[in-house]
Amino acid sequence: MRVTPLDEQPTRARCYRCHRPEAFCLCATIPSLSSRSRLVLLQHPREEFVAIGTARLAALSVEGATRHVGVSFEGDAEVRALAARQDACLLFPSEDATPVEALRGQPHTLFVVDGTWSLAKKLLRVNPFLAALPRVAFTPPAPSRYRIRKEPSAECVSTIEAVAHVLSVLDDDPRFAAMLAPFDALIDAQVRFKHEVRASRHAKKERRVPREIAAIGERWERLVCVSGEANAWPYRGLVESPCELISFVAERAATGERLSVVVRPSHPLAPLTAQHTGLSEREILSGTEPEDFVARLGAFLRADDVVASWGFHALGRARACGATLPGALIDLRRVTTTALGRKIGHLVDVPGAAGFAPPSLPEGSRRAERRLALSMATARWLRDWTPRARGG
Repeated sequence: MRVTPLDEQPTRARCYRCHRPEAFCLCATIPSLSSRSRLVLLQHPREEFVAIGTARLAALSVEGATRHVGVSFEGDAEVRALAARQDACLLFPSEDATPVEALRGQPHTLFVVDGTWSLAKKLLRVNPFLAALPRVAFTPPAPSRYRIRKEPSAECVSTIEAVAHVLSVLDDDPRFAAMLAPFDALIDAQVRFKHEVRASRHAKKERRVPREIAAIGERWERLVCVSGEANAWPYRGLVESPCELISFVAERAATGERLSVVVRPSHPLAPLTAQHTGLSEREILSGTEPEDFVARLGAFLRADDVVASWGFHALGRARACGATLPGALIDLRRVTTTALGRKIGHLVDVPGAAGFAPPSLPEGSRRAERRLALSMATARWLRDWTPRARGG
């Protein structure tokens, strides 16, 4: 796969299917493999948009596979039903785990947790019904191909490598080796970028506007900024419901056209949700159904829109409702980091760091509205950014 140099890339917008930059889209390498086993991936929220994560690629590669993002799945009816199947098992090492080779040719409902070891263990602590599943383990047939990241030990492999091996044993079918094609393409792209693209870019003496920043101005007529809030329980053992979208706002940069939707949650409200969002409990519980939100968002967005947000949490929650998003996405946090030459953790800190006045809003504005206004102000600053403005 040819890696397009950064200064030749049209944008740094992302393909939402594989979540890679458009110039590095992996979709053409992702296979579609049928399996007699049922693959269920449980992913910690911190891993959902990790650039070199592989759980998303694994889910896209296997027909019928599902990927669930969250910390507690106690209230997730679909996950609980799958875990209740007689053939359900958990891919996780332990002293009493069954070697997967002993199950060769025996399809199972395979649960796989995706996250660092500490996050994976936390998912099991929070979800006792998962921890109680029969466990299977395996010894990797070869060292991990994860050349861009050092694994904790020689026995550790990436999520997609583990899934490909275990499914090939459970189904007794070598076809699942094809799952490693997008993984290899991902690694090759990262390695080439490091050794070729960055070296070429750093050799240039002329200070140019990075493409990911220039894309803001070039696509201004199609840019839509969004923000959202969720019914998010704290990541502790007392988590009682999944992270659900409850508020979503969007604004079209060129025209000021806006969308504002409150979505009624299907699970109990977290204790501080109303205080955190600025919405009353009555407003939240009388919100529209997720299906209506999906329809309204679909009517607002256009196929060629470029959606910009501070991180992808709100977009991930919208997609969990069933929303279909345009393929071009821009992470304002990443682009702002490039423009300033340093990381900015919180959106509210951008005006001070970038040197522009924060937007003024009516008293009592909801948190999603405040964040949308800050996102729009940040996008305008990025649109007018020049190399001289770095760190200004």
